[in-house]
Amino acid sequence: MPIIPTKSFSNFKLLSLSSEPNKIIDACLSEYTKETLWENVAAMAHAILAAHLVAPKLHKVLEQELPFFDSSDDPIHNSQEVYRRIRLLLEKWRVDIVPSDLELASWMVIQIIKSLVHTAVIDRPEYFTLNDVEKDITRVIMGYLTFNQGPI
Repeated sequence: MPIIPTKSFSNFKLLSLSSEPNKIIDACLSEYTKETLWENVAAMAHAILAAHLVAPKLHKVLEQELPFFDSSDDPIHNSQEVYRRIRLLLEKWRVDIVPSDLELASWMVIQIIKSLVHTAVIDRPEYFTLNDVEKDITRVIMGYLTFNQGPI
């Protein structure tokens, strides 16, 4: 039977089985303290992937039943808060990134992370290790942020 959202559903923190994933995400996105942009992006990818792995089977069910559900109370799925923090990261490393529109770049980074992390948790073939997938998520984001292919 499908899960039916109600007005109070957003207050129901189904994904927050443990407060630890939220603490990891919050700490990672609150203050980018690594020495390089690459290290900050890698830490962000690691934290978000780790948080989604707390209950991968539950996450898969929720994605299938409510694919566009974002809980405003949950830093893992609160796109506005994640967006704000990614925007701050991009501002900090402005001279090292190619996209000129930081609003669009922040949105793109969120879409890349959501797509790749959710796919890694839900549909990743067994022969790809999570460690390899995590490294490639970082590579994809860094490729978008730093590759200059010239005028489009």
